[in-house]
Amino acid sequence: MTELLTKFGNYKSWAPFILRVTLGILMMAHGAGKLFGANASFLTQLGIPEQFLSGIAGFAGWIGTPVADGGLGLPAAFFFAWLVALLEFGGGLALILGLFTRLGALLLSLQFFIIIVYVKIIVGNGWEVDLPYLGGLVAILLLGPGPYSLERKIFGKVRF
Repeated sequence: MTELLTKFGNYKSWAPFILRVTLGILMMAHGAGKLFGANASFLTQLGIPEQFLSGIAGFAGWIGTPVADGGLGLPAAFFFAWLVALLEFGGGLALILGLFTRLGALLLSLQFFIIIVYVKIIVGNGWEVDLPYLGGLVAILLLGPGPYSLERKIFGKVRF
């Protein structure tokens, strides 16, 4: 058994690729839901009222609605809605491609830190789903894109 497990070490160079692509797909799905509309039945189970799930306008509505009425109560709701949606979609694409990987991971890590502290802890939704996202993004930030990335292919090294 030990011999079998040690053989996995021969493939450790694939770990950043697997982590990048997995998190990238999840991030793009989150961003696409905000940009183009979402699966309302899934998100209503998380406590987001269904009227706020109709694309960017609905997401901005949820961001700007007062906390007492089920929203986040933030000013500049459309700005933050576009910022979050584009960061998740574009950052997810960057992770998948392995291009500007550390920059994407840094920005998404900051976003998830804010989500955990403000949205989940202060406003009152559960944070335990978002903590693994943050952990994976910080791991990518530290590891870089790995050898199987466009960044290495184009530049010959990790630049961002």
